[in-house]
Amino acid sequence: MTIIPATPAILELFAIEVKSAAAYTDISLVGGSSHCRYNGVKRCGNYYCWRWEDSWPEGGTYTYSFKIKSGTATCVSKSVTITAPTDTPTITPTPTLTPTPTPFYEFALVPIGPDRKGGPPGSVVDFQINLRHQGNREDTYYVWAQKDDAAGWTDVQFCIGDLSTCFAPADMQTVVLPPGAADHPLYIKAVVPAPGLTVANPATVSIWVQSLTSNTKKHSIVTIDIE
Repeated sequence: MTIIPATPAILELFAIEVKSAAAYTDISLVGGSSHCRYNGVKRCGNYYCWRWEDSWPEGGTYTYSFKIKSGTATCVSKSVTITAPTDTPTITPTPTLTPTPTPFYEFALVPIGPDRKGGPPGSVVDFQINLRHQGNREDTYYVWAQKDDAAGWTDVQFCIGDLSTCFAPADMQTVVLPPGAADHPLYIKAVVPAPGLTVANPATVSIWVQSLTSNTKKHSIVTIDIE
């Protein structure tokens, strides 16, 4: 006879398994609680295995007896000890100081939409590039633009926040962003030159951002075609 688990707790369901090479048919288990349930017999290799499930509402030692011949003969008996929980003293946790996170400064430039567009002479072409503040501290950023291969493109600007607040490429501006700030929109805006002018086609323009805290610089390049 095997008790599984060997030392169950109060109200914990456990199994009583009896194994024998003989195929008894008139069997019973004596000593179980009112909840004891017979789960049947099956072959376990060269043996027959009878199985019951039981639980006890109180701690103590209980004895089970496996009987045959209408209960007149006892084949095997075994006791199980039901363990009762012990009172655990209440321990008041010691407050811990919340560690201050290490300052971290990082940002990214995220293009919104295509990075190459075209337009007929006199039309306005614009590109959006969002400034994403990824650090856990407030940071201040320099923002400016550069006409890399935009020879002859005289009406090129960069804008901050919306397309109405715009500046000449070299007119450096500052943006201050706190931790968790939403993406801050930046724009490159250009008027396609009129016919007859000698201009680069296509033209490339960059928007630059520099963190004043970490001194990190990043840029995003767009391309403009004259259609």
